[in-house]
Amino acid sequence: MPKRPIGKSDAKKFIVEHKYWTNRHLWPNTTIALSTVNSNLADPTAHNVYQNEPGKHVERFFLEKLQELSQNEELVEITANLVQNYSPCATCADEIVNFKKTMEERQRSFSLTIQFSSFYNHDDNREGLKNLVKNKIIFKKVFQGEKDWDKFLKNDNFVTLTTDDKQELLKMAKSDARRKREENDNEILNDIIGEAKDNKAIFSSNKININISDNIAFIMLHETKYCMIFSWT
Repeated sequence: MPKRPIGKSDAKKFIVEHKYWTNRHLWPNTTIALSTVNSNLADPTAHNVYQNEPGKHVERFFLEKLQELSQNEELVEITANLVQNYSPCATCADEIVNFKKTMEERQRSFSLTIQFSSFYNHDDNREGLKNLVKNKIIFKKVFQGEKDWDKFLKNDNFVTLTTDDKQELLKMAKSDARRKREENDNEILNDIIGEAKDNKAIFSSNKININISDNIAFIMLHETKYCMIFSWT
C-alpha cells in the first residue's frame, strides 16, 4: 500500500556510508521507493511512497499500482520515475521488464527511470540490472554530491523534514565515506550499463544466465563453478 511522505528516520535509510554487506548492522532492512507516475489518464502527476513488507519488495507494490492503471482501456502511455534507497533485485527487475513487454504487446508505451542511493547486492543481481538496461529502462547515476542530496531532502512531495533535520542529513550525505561510496557505486553502475549495451542477448533465471556477444555464448550455471562457452561463425 502507498505510504505517507517519509520523515527523518526513513530519509536516513537512503544515506549509507558502507559498502553492501560490510558493517551489516548499519544497513537498514527496509527498502523505500518514491514513485512519480504520469499517463494520458492521470492528471495531476501521481506521487506515491512504498515500503517493503515480509515477502514483498517495493517494486511489486509499484507494479501493482501500474497494473491497476493498465486496466483502463483508454490508457496509451505511462511515464514513471522511481527513487529508491536500494537498487532492484534480479526478480523485481525481471517483473519490471515483463510489465513493459506486456504494455508493448498491447500497443502501449511505458518508460521508466530509476535512481537509487545504494546497491543491493549488485554481484548477485547484476544480470537483472543489465536486463533492465537492455529493455530501455533508464538508470540515473547513483545519488552523488550535495546537489542530488539537497534536491532529494527538499522534495516536499516525498519528504517531510524540519530545517534542522535537512541540515543534519545533508551533513551525513556529504561525509568522506559516503562520497567514496558514491564514486565507487557509480563506477559499478557504469560498468553494468556498458556490459548491457555490449551484449546482444540475455536470458536470466534463478538457475542459469546466458549472455550472447560477438557470436560467443557464455552460459553460467548458478550454484556451481561451471561456465560453458560456445562460439560460431
